[in-house]
Amino acid sequence: MKPGPKKKPTHLRLLEGNPSGRPINEAEPVCDLPPFKPPFVAADAVASAEWDRVIAAMPPGLYTALDTATLAAYALAWSMLDQAQRAIAADGLTIGTARGRISHPAVRVWKQSADTLAKCADRLGLHPGARSSLNIPSRSDKPSKFAGLIGRRTN
Repeated sequence: MKPGPKKKPTHLRLLEGNPSGRPINEAEPVCDLPPFKPPFVAADAVASAEWDRVIAAMPPGLYTALDTATLAAYALAWSMLDQAQRAIAADGLTIGTARGRISHPAVRVWKQSADTLAKCADRLGLHPGARSSLNIPSRSDKPSKFAGLIGRRTN
């Protein structure tokens, strides 16, 4: 693993206005296919609703089919967090056993789900720090007359 901060996806760097000033990889592969909701996400009502919420909340075209796995992990982690929270709310943080009270097993699931959510949110640009640095062009902006000259669409 390389030292230093993790690389941000190019589409997020472009939305942020490339604050680092580092060169943009113009030859980076671009996927034009939209993300698709996997059947196992669609089968889970909570995960499916979270998938739809995230897709609707972010700018159109920000996510592609290449983001499907991360979006699915995020949505499923949200569903697991929801299930764990409901179990904790119903039973409490501890449960009684023959040997006494122990931490509810849902507490561990809750923590793991929250960790997964945070990691996926970081990769998808969903945390507040990522959103505050995005500079999304208004929908009324016309594409630049120079769009496509260097192999990338600007709008």
